[in-house]
Amino acid sequence: MPNKNLEEVKEQLQKHIIDESELSPADIASHLKRLKTHDEDEYAKYLEKLDPQTLGEAAMEMPEHMLRDVIENIPNDKIAEAIDELESDDATDLIQTIEEIDEEKAKELFSSLEIDSQKEISKLINYEENEAGAYMQTELFSARLDESLGSAIARFRIMKQEDKIENVFSLFVVDEGGVLKYTIALEDLITYDFNLNLSQIVSQDEEKFKPHFTIDSDDIKIAADMIMDYDLSAIAVTNRAGVLLGRITTDDIHDFLEESATEQIYNLAGVDDEAEEEGLVKTGRARAAWLFVNLITAILGVIVIGFFEKSIESLVALAVLMPIVASMGGNAGNQT
Repeated sequence: MPNKNLEEVKEQLQKHIIDESELSPADIASHLKRLKTHDEDEYAKYLEKLDPQTLGEAAMEMPEHMLRDVIENIPNDKIAEAIDELESDDATDLIQTIEEIDEEKAKELFSSLEIDSQKEISKLINYEENEAGAYMQTELFSARLDESLGSAIARFRIMKQEDKIENVFSLFVVDEGGVLKYTIALEDLITYDFNLNLSQIVSQDEEKFKPHFTIDSDDIKIAADMIMDYDLSAIAVTNRAGVLLGRITTDDIHDFLEESATEQIYNLAGVDDEAEEEGLVKTGRARAAWLFVNLITAILGVIVIGFFEKSIESLVALAVLMPIVASMGGNAGNQT
């Protein structure tokens, strides 16, 4: 059965490479991971066959040890092209991850990127990890108040055809200075006359098009709360002057929430985020110190109990209560 499953993995990867079948980036990363476990040569072969766009998207789903394989075995120009194909926030995340693995390689790749990509990454990489700006993407569908709806839609069509933007849910309307004024959902846009200016459209119901936004220096939790509270598909990101800088989509918030939950679980277990990828010996060595601390505290507990040996002998109920107290104390600690 394992061999049959492995053959199916190879077949699906080959099919994706030949006719670009609908394998998600997560599926591709999962298939490559399975292939690496059973056949390193085949794994390297399929890794090299991936087109730049697929490689970039799959790299975002790869654990660190597989991403190391990518930067060690795939030519720099192909990796740089893969990063250029990503949305600005994903490209920034990938460059930062590569930098953690190999700082010199990250510098080489960055210098090989297109100028526009370099500018976007340089802007986003300066934000703190917990700031909303670190999670935004700079690709936007925006238009000025004095622009006609037809002109905005025509420009949007070109952006989609050239694959410059994805997951668009609304149009951000700005003034001459780029300050965010309104947000119009795509489903609303198609109901209006394309000859109308956007100013004419929003004047019909300004309250309806009042934008939800977060400031780039705000904590990302604020953006997450707003998206969940108002059931938004995306939220605009501005600077303190109100100038539109980017947007945060639901998938970015999902990633943030998943990372936060995972980090909490790892902290509870006393391990880091690489624990799943480490070998038994390495994981055991990392846990040994904490196990030793637990052993010492347990011994101290036994010594304390020994001081009350005569009391326990005279009142057997105390011996019955001891494991209950220890168990409830541990459970209460975990719940806290």
